Amino acid sequence: MRWDKREPSAEWVLLWGMALLLCLSLVMGAQDLPLRDYRESRFAQLGWEMIQGGDWLIPHLNGTPYLNKPPMVPWMVALCFKLLGKEEISARIPSLMGTLAMAICVGLLVSRMAGARYGILGACLLLGSPGVQYMGRMLSSDVPSSFFMSASLVAFIRGVTGGPKVMYPLGFAFSGLSVMSKGLTGLIYPVGAFLIYLVMEKREKMREIPWGWSILVFLAITAPWFLMAELREPGFLRHHFLGQQVSRVASLEGSGPFVAIPRGELLLAFLGFLGPLAFLLPWSVSSSVRREAKALLWIFFAVVMVSVMISRGRNYTYLVPALPAVIALTASGIARPGSHGWKIPASLLMAALSLASLASAFLLPAEIEHIHPLLGREEVVARMRLSMALVGVILAGASYFLAKGRLLGSSALMAAVMLPGGWMLCLVQEAMAPLESRRDLGVWISQNVHPSVPIVVADPSDVQFEGTGGWNFYSGRRILMVRFQEREKIVAQAPRIPDWIISPEELLDMVRSQKAFVLAATPKALEMLTLPMPLGPPVCSDSKFQLWTLGTKAAGRDPSMAPFQTGKMSLSITSSQEG
Repeated sequence: MRWDKREPSAEWVLLWGMALLLCLSLVMGAQDLPLRDYRESRFAQLGWEMIQGGDWLIPHLNGTPYLNKPPMVPWMVALCFKLLGKEEISARIPSLMGTLAMAICVGLLVSRMAGARYGILGACLLLGSPGVQYMGRMLSSDVPSSFFMSASLVAFIRGVTGGPKVMYPLGFAFSGLSVMSKGLTGLIYPVGAFLIYLVMEKREKMREIPWGWSILVFLAITAPWFLMAELREPGFLRHHFLGQQVSRVASLEGSGPFVAIPRGELLLAFLGFLGPLAFLLPWSVSSSVRREAKALLWIFFAVVMVSVMISRGRNYTYLVPALPAVIALTASGIARPGSHGWKIPASLLMAALSLASLASAFLLPAEIEHIHPLLGREEVVARMRLSMALVGVILAGASYFLAKGRLLGSSALMAAVMLPGGWMLCLVQEAMAPLESRRDLGVWISQNVHPSVPIVVADPSDVQFEGTGGWNFYSGRRILMVRFQEREKIVAQAPRIPDWIISPEELLDMVRSQKAFVLAATPKALEMLTLPMPLGPPVCSDSKFQLWTLGTKAAGRDPSMAPFQTGKMSLSITSSQEG
């Protein structure tokens, strides 16, 4: 098959252009959105407290050690704050850079398997996947960790396909950085997959690998911090590895799974992360690419997916490391397709999806409020309808190219779906901000209440007490959180339970003694608390919390006019004060 004749220069220009536009879309979409609870605001506050407190060894949240995660992401966030200031876009730079670096890794993998010129195809497909566009603009440990795993795979594949032996220690080095970003998965996934690959495919290579140097490099990156953290906080290693890592998988007695998404829903979510690219998955099994790289990537993909599926604790974000591997395999298969009969069926399915997108643009107003009332605002609906219409048009073009056998052009258009798709993601996230972010209320408190006055947060749904980050970051003060479970059942952020977790009785004592504090409570919390006196109308509220200033008087400025840094207020909180 003379594939070169089917690769007009216009399609290469389209691929490069889409990759650049998707990079721009990724960055632009991360600028004005508020930091969401719980993951984003928590990591942002960890980085900020490093700067404020000067302790760069042990991350702190709300003034006490936070040892659930290693410190790599807080280190990167703190560095970004140092260089660029305390802004939301600064906090998201580690994820943005990790996403772009991950795209480069996929490009390198595809170049190794299918030829150097096809690297841009892999990078474009990764940047055009909904999962990467969503996670890439969200501050978390998942994207930096996934980048380091992908870089580890690049090094290992380079080593087994004739590269220098230094590639193996380099692969272990990236694995160590992944461990420092998220934990044991940074070792288990890339190194575990590599060991399985060697046993199954390349036993003769095992003698050539400098195991001693590789392990030494890994330990040099990881061991110092873990040992110093144990010396500073006795019991840390047990808490971190057994309490946070192993229990999420095995759910040891006394510590149930933190999140348990149904397995079928996770599989559907993975296809959703791929978006229209899922129609290209049959090309991932192409036999025309290098066997060594293909085998290792498939093993890595299987290790990630099996690990997630057998775990008792399961979350959507755990699927992110599998995306680069499967997209690299798919892009390589598209570059070297051989004979493939999937073009017409895939084209028809994509055409059906195009029609569904166009139809949803007209049906959206009738259905959107069933998802959440915040999405039902007229301007949000109008923009989402336009986005869905554009998605439908682009999918129609991709279907046409695919039917004609123009896989490069079709791939570029499938990736281009996330240009209007990314815009729609931003619209949804902005509309849902009053439910998912504490920026509006936090900024209002920072401008109306003295910094010495603490916030008491009552939210029964926050069983791990991770919601402190948003309140801390935007209000600039200490947070107290009310527990609604027995003290023995608290899943703490460190070996010792923080002193800012208080009982309902302690909250009642604060009310009776007329101490000055701001009460932030959800409707469910108010049902569960028995307060000694009526609170009266809240001073302001958003879609999740209501605020009362007890024992103190707020200045009474209009909360909807208080921008934070470069972000935009959502204009969705209501004030009951005169101002």
